[in-house]
Amino acid sequence: MRILKALGLILFISYALVLILIYIFQDKMIFYPEKLPLNFKYNLSPLDTEVFIKTIDGVNINGILYRRPGNKYVILYFHGNAGSLGGWQDVSNEILALNSDLLIIDNRGYGKSEDSFSEKGFYEDGRAALRFLISAGYKADQVILYGRSLGTGIASELAITENVKGLILETPYTSLKDLANERMSYFLPSLLMQYNFNTLQNASKFSVPTLILHGSKDDLIPFSHSQKIYDAIAGKKKLVLIEGGKHNNLNTYPEHQQALSDFLNSL
Repeated sequence: MRILKALGLILFISYALVLILIYIFQDKMIFYPEKLPLNFKYNLSPLDTEVFIKTIDGVNINGILYRRPGNKYVILYFHGNAGSLGGWQDVSNEILALNSDLLIIDNRGYGKSEDSFSEKGFYEDGRAALRFLISAGYKADQVILYGRSLGTGIASELAITENVKGLILETPYTSLKDLANERMSYFLPSLLMQYNFNTLQNASKFSVPTLILHGSKDDLIPFSHSQKIYDAIAGKKKLVLIEGGKHNNLNTYPEHQQALSDFLNSL
């Protein structure tokens, strides 16, 4: 009996220790940033501009503005949880092909951007980017928010607090806590996680046209997340399920670019 009690105590202590470690190191489990030196050179054309944007809390956020004469809209793009603009700059090829301008930023903690991760901080990064676009001569009804994976949580928050034209969510999640609960419920992520990014809660408040893109074989964020978000939206919306698409390859399917083009033309 004493041996069983001792084993139970060891297991309890071990479990508690794992929970403590998850809480302490959750940033490393969620975010996989690439840090870039300030002298890193992006692959830019003479029409493209690297920018540094100051947030309301004094953080310098790095971004790239792709501007072309005659384009009607500008897409503000929030990328996924890994990498930096060193790689994510390649989405400019897709966006410019839609005859839309593009501002893509590295949130705080990524690339050349300063500071460390925080959910509130990420929202402030997005709001600073929106203010920058207005100061650069764009009107609010020209701005379309585009979130990819982790970035969908940021885009969905700004969609209910800021004045914009439209919203695009690619491979979104209902919330980070929901996703963690599905993957590791035995570690009580709802109690431990400091990040939520509750897209589902925001969805019922969307007042702008919304496009959702998801792959049928996404093994990171199940399609059911997009379906729940879509069902919660009361306004104009479209959900595109790309058959065979996974989490990181939707742009290789012609349906992806066609859905984006149709959405922009419908605004």
